[in-house]
Amino acid sequence: MKKRKIGRIILGILLSYLAIVVITKYREKVYIREELQKPEVIAVIEKALRNVEDNIIREPDGIVVSDKGDSEYHIIKSYEIDYDKTQLNSWGFGIETTIFINGNPDLRISLLISNSESTGRFKDKNKESENYQVESSGISREADDYLRDEEMKRPEIVALIKEELLKLDPEAFTEKGKIRFYKVNVDKMPSVEDRGLKSELLINGDENLKMHISIRKKDGKYEFGGGFTYEALDKFLKQ
Repeated sequence: MKKRKIGRIILGILLSYLAIVVITKYREKVYIREELQKPEVIAVIEKALRNVEDNIIREPDGIVVSDKGDSEYHIIKSYEIDYDKTQLNSWGFGIETTIFINGNPDLRISLLISNSESTGRFKDKNKESENYQVESSGISREADDYLRDEEMKRPEIVALIKEELLKLDPEAFTEKGKIRFYKVNVDKMPSVEDRGLKSELLINGDENLKMHISIRKKDGKYEFGGGFTYEALDKFLKQ
């Protein structure tokens, strides 16, 4: 009888503990959702995404100078928060969240959002503050590849590439030209975190007809940073 009583007490304690954990987790999720829906938090998320896009090609000194203010070409058009992969930072530095862009769950960007007035943790959910900021960010490989590939489709960069290819083949992109089109080899492009953007072009989609190019940005404007053709492409153009 005594053992049963002790057993019931232990079971009651365990169930109480479990209930506390479940309730705490639920409140945490509600709390996080409320925080991330605040206008000022939405603003810092959007600012962080703009910085990611602006940093695909950096200025030589590392300073971001964006010339996309009036541009209609934006790579990141929308984002959604993955609340299943969002939690309070275990060290108390804020909220760790994962978002995916343009409706594709594979294009993930992780952010650590904190409030400097609350030493990194959102202590007062009712406190309005302009001091929310993104402390760090990470980009999935899929998102990294996507951003670089889309950056190379930017009208300004396409114009630079075509200008260089026309120097090699004045009749390029016409029926008389040898160069009909090009394809960017994303696998040969460095991470968006590197300065400048180096790439390999596959002429007419042929992996043997290659050209290496470099695109850089200065004072917010895109420039052709140099390049060279491979031997097979040289022979093809001379035929």
